[in-house]
Amino acid sequence: MVKWKSPLLTFMLKNGTLTISGEGPLIHLNSPPDIKSLITDVIIEEGVTSIGDVLVFYNCTNLKSVAIPNSVTSIGDAAFAKCISLTSVTIPNSVTSIGISAFEGCIKLASVTIGNSVMTIGERAFADCHSLTSITIPNSVITIGDEAFRNCDRLTSVTIGNSVTTIGNEAFYGCSSLKSITIGSSVTTIGAGAFAACFSLRSITIPNSVTNIGHRAFHMTSLTSITIPGNVTSIGGSAFEDCTRLRSLIVQNPIPPVIDAVQTHWDIDTDKVCLYVPKSSITAYRAAEGWNEFKCIRAINHYVMVGVWIALSILAAVIFSTAIFVVIKKSRKTSVCNG
Repeated sequence: MVKWKSPLLTFMLKNGTLTISGEGPLIHLNSPPDIKSLITDVIIEEGVTSIGDVLVFYNCTNLKSVAIPNSVTSIGDAAFAKCISLTSVTIPNSVTSIGISAFEGCIKLASVTIGNSVMTIGERAFADCHSLTSITIPNSVITIGDEAFRNCDRLTSVTIGNSVTTIGNEAFYGCSSLKSITIGSSVTTIGAGAFAACFSLRSITIPNSVTNIGHRAFHMTSLTSITIPGNVTSIGGSAFEDCTRLRSLIVQNPIPPVIDAVQTHWDIDTDKVCLYVPKSSITAYRAAEGWNEFKCIRAINHYVMVGVWIALSILAAVIFSTAIFVVIKKSRKTSVCNG
């Protein structure tokens, strides 16, 4: 057993378990040399008010679990970064902020529960957490920082709460397995590269609250169609760069949104993508810089009618196939009876 103290807290390491007790902030471990490599579990007792900003558990490579009490209100920058053996963490409802790089590089972190008082998720907070498969961001969160979940390449689903207003630049960049994302109804800004290199992303619903979509926001996704709501007034250049499967772009704003002044081109094959806009705005889009690159510009109601026609065709095919099957089945039954 090893025991040491700081001015406010007491630390006791026994059989790999570090217990921290006392009242006040946990600023740093202030531990004897080589202690970090011996820590496998951490128990922080009630009374500790924060986990500090000076790499408290940084590079505790054998740390597998941590218990954070309801007295903690913040998790500081890089607090658990590079804890490569950490598999799960529950952030209690008392915590209001998760710092920059707080859990960056926790490559075995597969389960994260974020408490319902967290308001900010810092830059790169969960970047390079390669075992993380899903995340729910509660309604308390307002801001998702730049690169917050960058390169979480096993992440398949994300739910973003209804209080988030900003999805930071490259927040989900490189989440190559991401297939499903629900964006809350308060998001106004989707940052540059927010969903870039999400190769598995085939559909996304952008809420009506969004006003700005950043440069290369959906670069290298598998989107086939996307609807830009009527409140969007600005779209970054190359927002859909290298989206080779994209075939329809539906823009609901009657006034063509401004395209990034520095890079107005799309970096997609505009010969293959059809732009659907309000009928009364077709002329405006054909004249607007950036939008005039599209060879196919049609009214939104045309797109809807095509969709209805396809749906009815599929339904008719199903009904016809079912009818044929019933006829054949009855015919066979009659033949057996006659025989």
